[in-house]
Amino acid sequence: MKVYLAFYKGGGTLFDKLVKWRTNSMYSHVEIAIESDWYSSSARDGGVRIKEMTSPNPDSWDYVDIDIDLDILEAVFREHQLKGYDWPGILFTELIPLNIHQKSKTYCSEFCAEVLQLGKTNISPQDLYEITTGKK
Repeated sequence: MKVYLAFYKGGGTLFDKLVKWRTNSMYSHVEIAIESDWYSSSARDGGVRIKEMTSPNPDSWDYVDIDIDLDILEAVFREHQLKGYDWPGILFTELIPLNIHQKSKTYCSEFCAEVLQLGKTNISPQDLYEITTGKK
């Protein structure tokens, strides 16, 4: 079974544009994709969730093959399931670098970094792209 990090590069909302600008990135969001099941914490969907993505716009996403322990993915998902989106964390970590997070909430790249066992919370989609591809 193939597992990917799916990086959102579409035009999106003003929020997407702000994240791209502040992180000097073409990406504003990241998900873990296993076939049509996509795991992440999404501002659009209110927080941590699994979403069925049957036909994502290919012009809006880049994919990076990853090797993860699916048991860790399930454990991290169960731990964070139903947590809301960490608006203060994204604002005061990614947009204004103060490293302030809400422990009861998370954002996309934090969730993915935890599944990948990177030991980082202050991480952007661009950081994940660079770590997993070795490219800037």
